[in-house]
Amino acid sequence: MPLTVLRHRGQDDPRGREQLFRVGVDIGGTFTDLVFLDGSGRLHTKKVSSSVDDYARAIIDGLGEVFRDTGISGADIAEVLHGTTVASNAVLEQRGARTGLITTRGFRDVLEIRRLRMPRLYDLTWEKPAPLVERYLRQEVTERIDAHGAVQTPLDLAEVEQALERLLREGIEALAVCLINSYANPAHEEQIKALVSRRAPDLVACYSVEVLPEIREYERTSTTVINAYVMPIVRRYLATLRAGLDGVGVKTPLLIMQSNGGLMTDAAAAAHPIHIIESGPAAGVVGAQALARRIGLERKPSLLVDEGFRVAHLLRLLHASPCRPAADVMSPLRAVKDWMAQFEAQWDKHLLRLKEQVETDLWKSSKEK
Repeated sequence: MPLTVLRHRGQDDPRGREQLFRVGVDIGGTFTDLVFLDGSGRLHTKKVSSSVDDYARAIIDGLGEVFRDTGISGADIAEVLHGTTVASNAVLEQRGARTGLITTRGFRDVLEIRRLRMPRLYDLTWEKPAPLVERYLRQEVTERIDAHGAVQTPLDLAEVEQALERLLREGIEALAVCLINSYANPAHEEQIKALVSRRAPDLVACYSVEVLPEIREYERTSTTVINAYVMPIVRRYLATLRAGLDGVGVKTPLLIMQSNGGLMTDAAAAAHPIHIIESGPAAGVVGAQALARRIGLERKPSLLVDEGFRVAHLLRLLHASPCRPAADVMSPLRAVKDWMAQFEAQWDKHLLRLKEQVETDLWKSSKEK
């Protein structure tokens, strides 16, 4: 539908007010697409060139063009919904913030040890990805809390202060703090937070008890590190976008797609960017689920190929039934994990059969000789 008919009054609103529009934004490497949904369910689209140096600018420019072409204004926008790959691109390109880590003595190498599992068991060429925090930027401090939350060794704050000073001298832009068993007792991390707030109030700092207060040290450490690693970039991007929207009169909420297919405010995303790492692909999966339902595939497994400028995603939707919640049906990370688990299981069985066949052939060959 042409954009010139965007402005209409009183069609579905008994009070005669102009209908408000929900705006969805998708940014690609070449084009940025804006989709306007009005109160009657009609869609209006606008495509503009992406601004690679500042992706927010293309969104603002696109809105400005629509406003000039149609006569609507920022006051006619109810909310802006945005799926973004800013966080995932920062991780893939390894251009996030220079991040330091403070952890319990003895747990400095958790990021490299990981879980001692290879994603491809029989691939001898596989190389473990480099950790986002180099070893010299990981500092240990003396403290210990057991799994029940009891303090076994008090935190040495003088040692923490020395570790922080060393990291600041190295020019870190963000700090992650993850102490053993802090999910059971956050007292020591809270003491470190108070010290960091006093000694380096402008430093971006993330604490595992606030990011992921759960058992398992590698998962909690890596999640906290990634949150700190992308936070400065995500904060700048969302602040620029928010300022641009305010500048064109769009004072309405800015909602960011989460990795699980839900939405969160821009303020929440800036504080916990770990939740929007798979924001862009998640938006594609939500759309694919809706399409599957519309064309009658809600009871059949479906395969989604989402090819972007930097990376392609292959996701499987399991029975995209409208009676099941989106987060349960098709979390991107969960879909990939399930698909990879089944693939690896089938591959392992294939290799086992191949090994048995080779051993049988060798045995027969030796008998014939």
